[in-house]
Amino acid sequence: MDIRVFVACVCAATGSSACNPFGGQGCTGGSSQLCDADLSVMVWQETTCTDTTTDAGVTHQCDPIPGEYYEAIALPGTPAQVHVWQYLDDAAILDAAAAPSYKEFAPNGRECGPICRQATVSWMFE
Repeated sequence: MDIRVFVACVCAATGSSACNPFGGQGCTGGSSQLCDADLSVMVWQETTCTDTTTDAGVTHQCDPIPGEYYEAIALPGTPAQVHVWQYLDDAAILDAAAAPSYKEFAPNGRECGPICRQATVSWMFE
């Protein structure tokens, strides 16, 4: 099985290194570039879980669902737009674009920094 993922980012501001996954000079506002150099793709098999309660306690068991998977694509920076193309054995299974809505969070508290921005986008495969 051959899985290929391509992601293009469109940067929000001129010279913003935060939206340049390659680091360095940043990019020109509104420019598009492939951003798969620092891309990470994680794939997990979907599971169905059950809890069984007995006098001895609770048993939690998860079983894989054949042929069903969950995938997460992560990339650094804060691109204004992301376009994802994915192929499985030369068949297109995803061609989708989004303008992520970022939320700020402070993993160490606002007073300690850093202030981070994160977004999540979900798509279904064809």
